[in-house]
Amino acid sequence: MKKKRILIASIIFILIICIVAAVFIVKNRNRSTSDTMYTYSNVNPEYNYSEDNVFYFDDSGILHLIDTASGKDIVYCDKPNCTHEGYSRTNQNPSCPAAFYSLSKAGAVIYNDHLYFIGDMSEEDMTIQYLYVMDSNGENRKKAAKLENVQNVLAVLYRDNYVIGAYSNRIELNDEGQIINDDKPEAGIFVIDLDNYKVYMSDKITSEQANITDIYYENGAVYYSTVRFGDAESFAYDNMLNGIYRYDIADEKTTCLTEIDHINDLWLLDGDGYYSSKDGYFVFDTESRQTRQLPIDADGK
Repeated sequence: MKKKRILIASIIFILIICIVAAVFIVKNRNRSTSDTMYTYSNVNPEYNYSEDNVFYFDDSGILHLIDTASGKDIVYCDKPNCTHEGYSRTNQNPSCPAAFYSLSKAGAVIYNDHLYFIGDMSEEDMTIQYLYVMDSNGENRKKAAKLENVQNVLAVLYRDNYVIGAYSNRIELNDEGQIINDDKPEAGIFVIDLDNYKVYMSDKITSEQANITDIYYENGAVYYSTVRFGDAESFAYDNMLNGIYRYDIADEKTTCLTEIDHINDLWLLDGDGYYSSKDGYFVFDTESRQTRQLPIDADGK
């Protein structure tokens, strides 16, 4: 009798968990519109934030949803009796719709009433990523766009029916897929038009430690901040260059707006570049291409 009660209690508990998950997923689906504004984490591209929720992957590649109103954290799965087992050598075809697997995982958000994700779940080529589109509950996944020569996705935004992302590469492969150079740093921007899944690619920045630190979209243009060593022979602070670029999607044109040396971290706010140096705090206006000093002392007061 006692075992029967425990079994019944366990079944009820599982049903409650499934119902709660389904309620949150349905509620999230009803909230989702093309105007939902997600932003990315500068620390971890596997985290994406909006006013209503946070999507993130746990260590097993299971997608979670945090409801910001209640603070509840749930596995993004409405499948009854699902154990939410992630990808592994013994489970190479996970049945859980919240299970994702890829060396690089980014951009898992609800947009236009679909769930999107960028990675390579087929593991065909370490230099290729895909945009996956699926039902809002994670079912019926399909590859919608192919990102060639993209190894590590750093950040993803969804704006004006575009998927906008930053990436960095480190290795070079030959036609047989063998590594021929494991130290070829480069970084760039990709844009995917969700109307036709056309892929746009900016010019790449190269040089040691080439990286993109921030991205911003406005009126058909992507603004992004970069960092790289200006002198490949000397990796000293004096040779570190920070830049701001603009990529015009319609014209498929990359423009370097400025490059600055001897500064601290450069970040974008509404497209303009903010930074500090030993001389104080400054803002670079990307429209006028003029720099002005902010009325803040060098010690931050």
